[in-house]
Amino acid sequence: MISRLRKLGERLFPERQILVRTEGRVSHVTLTRRMQVITATGLLLSAGSVGYLTVGYMHFGNVAAVKQAEMAQAEMSNSDLRQLVAQLQSQLAGANGQLDATQNRLSSIGSQYGSLEGSLSATEQQLKDITDARDHLAAERDELQKRLGDAQDKASNSAGTVAANLARVRQLEKDLQAANARAGEFKTSLEGTQKKLDQISSEREKASAERERLASERDALKLKLRDLQASLSNADKTGPTASAGGRIGGALGELEKVVASTGLDVENVLARLGGAPKGEGGPYIALSKAKAMSPEELAKREETLRKLVKLLPLQSPLAHYEVESPYGPRQDPINKREGFHPGIDLGGVFRSPVYSTGPGVVTFAGVRGQYGKFVEIDHGMGIVTHYAHLHRITVTRGQKIGVHQQVGELGSTGRSTGPHLHYEVVMDGETLDPEKFLEAGKSVVQIGNK
Repeated sequence: MISRLRKLGERLFPERQILVRTEGRVSHVTLTRRMQVITATGLLLSAGSVGYLTVGYMHFGNVAAVKQAEMAQAEMSNSDLRQLVAQLQSQLAGANGQLDATQNRLSSIGSQYGSLEGSLSATEQQLKDITDARDHLAAERDELQKRLGDAQDKASNSAGTVAANLARVRQLEKDLQAANARAGEFKTSLEGTQKKLDQISSEREKASAERERLASERDALKLKLRDLQASLSNADKTGPTASAGGRIGGALGELEKVVASTGLDVENVLARLGGAPKGEGGPYIALSKAKAMSPEELAKREETLRKLVKLLPLQSPLAHYEVESPYGPRQDPINKREGFHPGIDLGGVFRSPVYSTGPGVVTFAGVRGQYGKFVEIDHGMGIVTHYAHLHRITVTRGQKIGVHQQVGELGSTGRSTGPHLHYEVVMDGETLDPEKFLEAGKSVVQIGNK
């Protein structure tokens, strides 16, 4: 049942975008499914409330007309009473006129629904105005009921029927108040839950970023230690073999620094590349007594690292770009609240080619929620890259692709304020800073040219 309701909601309230052209510039306003549901719910509640009040007033008017006729027949000689009844009828007609005006306002709101979708806050304000008008009419109705009750007290023949009708009206009003109270509690609970989810997500992303930073520092210290070991070993050796080992060790150190600069655990990804699980242990041995790697071991490690950097997503996804929003904590560009940005936003020319940053297999190609048109590529070793807000997708799921192969065109689909590419690098479900991978790619080119 829940699944059917969710599918019905997705068909009735698909995510929409409103294009607004201002002085030659085009901006996008994204209407999420949640915003549309809240707006539609508010309008339905308002229409239901006004309809309920309309029926109540119509029924009340009919009852008042019948009772007035009975009073006219019972007390034709009482001119003061007839005058009072006529005055009450006039006031009731005025109240009905105000109700008609409110209904006209609601009709106007319904006809402007398309434009109101672009601004949820404006719709909520208009809903508040309608609620205030309804409360004002209710207050006037209570006043009329009180005055009519005073007049009806003078008509003893019909007092019992009027009292029963008034009791029914009061019961209906209590039911309406209870329904409004339940709706308010539901809205408050929903907002509180959303706020808690946003806070938990932000704290989780911050903790992930801190863990990544500590892992990077740890890898840098490991590299420094290994360089010291290589330097000590080379200082004790002479001859052509030692010279070759020094050259190998230098290139090896640079490659290890490049891989570690991305935030990856070098030993972890090397173990995965070899197809064996990572394992560490053994007794502690002081640095002065540690055994240095032989030139053959250094050459093999360097070869493995060169193979690794060819598989990592180190290339640029765009030929020309500017970093418009970096990785990490930021102010959300749409709701202006503090949050965590799990990737980087790269600005470029609309519909310019978007390329794969490394070889791999396409594991997703389609629309994914707020990401819009989205491509995911698995590069192996637990590393995947994401390409979001695309205008068009040029690959299919399961397709094998190489480095710098086009996967789509730069666009602005999904939750976006304008044309750009949202690019992410993820390892084992945790996001990494894509800018580090782009910088590492430049360093690899420099090493290859030496």
